[in-house]
Amino acid sequence: MRMLKTKKHLLLLVVLIALLTVAACSGKPAEAPVEPDAPEFRGSLEDWKQMGARVCTLSPFTLAQNSLHGVFGKSGNLAAVPPKAATIGPADVINAKHRFDTHAITVHGTTTAWQRFTTRLVLHGPVTPLVPESILQTLRTDVYVSETIAQNIETDWNKGY
Repeated sequence: MRMLKTKKHLLLLVVLIALLTVAACSGKPAEAPVEPDAPEFRGSLEDWKQMGARVCTLSPFTLAQNSLHGVFGKSGNLAAVPPKAATIGPADVINAKHRFDTHAITVHGTTTAWQRFTTRLVLHGPVTPLVPESILQTLRTDVYVSETIAQNIETDWNKGY
């Protein structure tokens, strides 16, 4: 495989993958979803839907979440996480031949899952650029929600903090 030497080549690869199949993922930037609230993706809903792949600034929330991944030391070291990423754009999601969305992220196989709340916003909340994956509500998409993510959101006093 030849090395990708320019930002243009990297974006082209991201778009090509996106056009073949879009695997949406709520809040998991490693798979190149549209970054919420990135300055590079600002605009009205209609303008936003026309935006393609680009390199964008990652939000503080994405940086914090990514800092917990093994490749960044899994300890909250924000400085270890690159502040920008190549991502697909809403237009790439809309124009994809097939869309598959999965909601199954937990913390080390437990029932602890930050994705439980995000899934509800994505699948049942308003369609908005602030929850980019919510656009899937308007498109034919195969969605998988694990039993763990589908559990009710409720206090677990036995688990504690």
